[in-house]
Amino acid sequence: MNSVEITKDRILLRWDGCSPPSAPPGSIHSPDDAVHFWSHLNGFARWSKRDACFTLAFSKQNIQRIVRQFGKIPVKNGKELLDELKLKQERLVLMAKKLEKIKGLPVGQLPVYQYKMPPLGEYQHRGVIFLRNLPMAALFASCGVGKTWMVLASTQLQILSGELQRGKTLVCGKLMTLETGWLEDVQKFTDLKANLLWLPQSETRREKIQRILDDPADLYIINHDGVRVFEDELAAKKFEKVVIDESTILKNFHGERSTSDGGKFGKAVMNVARSAHWRVIMSGTPAPNGPQDLWGQINFLDPSGLMLESRHADFIERFYELVDL
Repeated sequence: MNSVEITKDRILLRWDGCSPPSAPPGSIHSPDDAVHFWSHLNGFARWSKRDACFTLAFSKQNIQRIVRQFGKIPVKNGKELLDELKLKQERLVLMAKKLEKIKGLPVGQLPVYQYKMPPLGEYQHRGVIFLRNLPMAALFASCGVGKTWMVLASTQLQILSGELQRGKTLVCGKLMTLETGWLEDVQKFTDLKANLLWLPQSETRREKIQRILDDPADLYIINHDGVRVFEDELAAKKFEKVVIDESTILKNFHGERSTSDGGKFGKAVMNVARSAHWRVIMSGTPAPNGPQDLWGQINFLDPSGLMLESRHADFIERFYELVDL
C-alpha cells in the first residue's frame, strides 16, 4: 500500500501498478499479479477508475456493520493487513490439509476417542473427527444419520482437551427441537451440562434469561427467535463456538440490509458469533431453492469472504445471469 487518504465520507487506498480486480470481490491484484484478499475491506471497497484507486465509502449501514464486527473502526496499515491475511490463509490451508489427511486414512488409522455412547458407524466417527478439527464446518446430511450426536460428541472432546472453554458454546435451533432434541440428547450422549435459554413472554423474562446465562454450564441452547430477542445478552457472553441447526434459515440472509425473518436472525447471530473461532451449520436440506440459498450459510462460516464473496450482490453478479423470459 502506497498511501491512504481520509476524507469526510470515504477512504482512498492507493497501490502502485494496481488495476481493477477481476478475481473475487474484495481482492486486489498486486504488481506481481498475485491476488491479495483484504478481509477488512470486503463489502466496502470499490474500484474508482477516475481516481485510479480503491474507494472505501462509509454509509450508515457500513458504519453499523463495522462497529458490530470490530467494536470500533479498525485503523491498520498495509503490513498489519497482510499479516492478518497470511494467518487466515494459513488457517484455510491447514484446514484443507487436515481434510485430505482424514479423508484418506483407513479405518484402522483413525484417532480413537472415548464416547459415552458409541457411534452407529464409521461415518459418525469420521464426522466427529472433522468437526473437532475444522473451525468452519458445514454438516449437511439427511435426517436420522446422527448430526446432533456428532456435534455434541465433538464439542465434549474439544472441552475435555482444552480447545474450547466450558460455557462458551451456543446451539441455535428450532423451538420444537430444543427440549426433545438437543437437551435430551446432551444428557443421553454426553456428560455435559446444558442450560436451555427459553422462557414464555413476561416482564421479567430478560432478567431470568440473564440469570440462566450466569448459571455455569458447558453449553447453552436457544431457539432462532431467541437469538434476535436476546442478542445483546448473548453477544456479551463472547461465545467461542456457535452451532446453527436447520441453517437453511439463513437462506434469506443477504447481509446488513436483510429484512426477512431469516435475514434478521442472520444479522443477530453474526453479532453474537463475533468471538466464535468454531462455527458449525447443520441441515438436511441446505439449498431447497437452489445454490443461491447457500450464500448466507457460508457467509456465517466465513464472514471474511475467503471462501465465497463477502457480499450477496457480488455473489449473484459472479455466478448468476439475469434472463428475460
